[in-house]
Amino acid sequence: VAIFSKGLRAECVGTGVKVTDVQPGDVGTNLIVANTDKEAAEKMGVSIGEKIAGERNSVLDVADIASAVLYALTAPAHVGVHELLIEPRDQMWGDPTALG
Repeated sequence: VAIFSKGLRAECVGTGVKVTDVQPGDVGTNLIVANTDKEAAEKMGVSIGEKIAGERNSVLDVADIASAVLYALTAPAHVGVHELLIEPRDQMWGDPTALG
């Protein structure tokens, strides 16, 4: 997605169209409720059928992501917000499933 966004952004130079790549970290949602991959759930330390939650500094609220996107959308016309990498303060950068 990041490479696609960069390519699209390059194609839109001079058109007034803005392209923002939104990269959210761990967000407290009910997405895991529909998950059926038990191995992935175990690696992430979550239970299938339960909403993702955690300590305040380890999981973002949906509103945190919405606020960041709103910032990108309402930035002045001359400002390009190319990437939004927004993660909980205590989230380890990268793929947590790679830890084993």
